[in-house]
Amino acid sequence: NLTEAILSTHATLLVGGVQNCAGLITVGQSGAGKTTALKFFEGLREQFYRSDEVTPASFVTHDASLSKDQLEEVDLLPRIKHKSLICHDMETWFSGDKQSIRTTMSRMTHLMDGEGLTRDSGSHGNRGYEGDFRYSFLGASTPLKPRAWDFMGNAGYRFVFYHKEPRPDDQETLKKNLFGESSYEQKVAECRKKVQSYLHRLWNDYGGYGSIPDDEITFSEDSNRAITYLAKLVKFSRATITEQSGRQTPSLSHEDPHRIGALLREIAKGRALMDRERLVTVDKVVVSARVALSTMPSKRRSLVRALLNPRDGGQLVRNEVQDSLGVSKPTALDRMELMDTLELAKYTEIDNDGRETKKLILEDEFQWPEVLPFAYR
Repeated sequence: NLTEAILSTHATLLVGGVQNCAGLITVGQSGAGKTTALKFFEGLREQFYRSDEVTPASFVTHDASLSKDQLEEVDLLPRIKHKSLICHDMETWFSGDKQSIRTTMSRMTHLMDGEGLTRDSGSHGNRGYEGDFRYSFLGASTPLKPRAWDFMGNAGYRFVFYHKEPRPDDQETLKKNLFGESSYEQKVAECRKKVQSYLHRLWNDYGGYGSIPDDEITFSEDSNRAITYLAKLVKFSRATITEQSGRQTPSLSHEDPHRIGALLREIAKGRALMDRERLVTVDKVVVSARVALSTMPSKRRSLVRALLNPRDGGQLVRNEVQDSLGVSKPTALDRMELMDTLELAKYTEIDNDGRETKKLILEDEFQWPEVLPFAYR
C-alpha cells in the first residue's frame, strides 16, 4: 500500500497543466521500514533524483565562495525538474525549534508552487529559476512532534503523509525475515526491478512528463464526494488548538480545505493513470483515503480511525477507547475530550447508565462515506 501511494504521487507528474508540486512523506518509527519502499525507485535517473542532505537553501544556492557558473552546477532545483525528489531522512526538518521549522515550511511554500525560485544575496545578487519547475517530493521521517504539526500550516498543505505501521515482531515473522530464502537486499533488488520496469513502460506509453492534459481526466460523482469528504476530515482532524486565557473553550485554527482536496485529487489521478484509466472512480480514491487518515498528529490518528471505522457505528465508550489505543483511563478520557474539542465527535455520558460511563458519538457530517472502502493500511 505504501508503494502504491508513492507510485500514485509520482504519477501526478504525467498530468499536464498542473502547477503545484505533490509532496508525500512516509512517517514511522526507526526500523518500521519507512524507507524500504523508497529504495525501489532509486536508480531510475530519468524519473527520480535522490538527495539525503536536502535543505530549502540547496534548491537555489548563494555560496559566497563559488562563482555564478559553479552555483548553477550545484543548484538542486534544475536537477529535479520534472522528476521526483527522494529524501530518506527529513527528521531535521521537523525536530528543530519553532523558528527553524517555521522558516523551513515558509521556504517550501514557494518551492512547492512549481514555478521555480529566485533569491537575493549580498554576494551574488538576484539569481534563480522561473518557469515550469514542477517536481514531486517523496520523503521519510520519524513521527513529527506536536510543534511541527502546529507549523505545517505554513506550507499550505504542500505535504501529505503516510503512516507506516511497525513491522510485526511475532516469532514466526522474525524467523522468516532472518532465515528466509532471500535476504533483505535480494528482496529489495527484486522489487526495484519490477517497479522500475513498470514505470519505464508507463512513462514510455504515455509520453513522459505532462503528457496527459488535465482536462482529459474526469471524476465520477462518487469519487468527487469522497475527495470532498476527505478534505474536510483532514481540515478538522489537523486543526491547531490554541488555549486562550479568559476563555473556557480553546480556539481552533483550520486550514483551507481546497488545497488539501486538490492534492488528494492529484494523487487519485495518478492512481487512475497507473491503470491506464482517465476516469477516476471511487476505487482509485482509496489511496487518497489512506493518505488522509495519516495526515494528522499521531495522538489523534488512532482514535480518529477507530471512530470512523463503520464497524463500530461511529460510537465508542471509554473502555473501548482504552483497549483500542492501549492507554490508561485518564489518557483515554483526554483523547475523547480532544475529539470533542476538534468538533469531530460529541463527548458525553451514557443516559441512565448509573456509572457515568463516558461515550464518543461521531458527528453525522464525518460518518465514513458508504461508497468509499474503509482502509488505512
